[in-house]
Amino acid sequence: MACSDEIDSHGETDMPTYKYIGEYQLALNGFSMAAQLDPSWAEAKTKETELL
Repeated sequence: MACSDEIDSHGETDMPTYKYIGEYQLALNGFSMAAQLDPSWAEAKTKETELL
């Protein structure tokens, strides 16, 4: 795996990928927490399931 400051074959750094993965995990955690805090909000569980 390349370091985040190395450039890949497309001329882009790996940093955007790491950022995306982090945002994905935050979204997943957020929907999971929302589903636990408000079980009546069905959309939170639906979105969590869609992300998995």
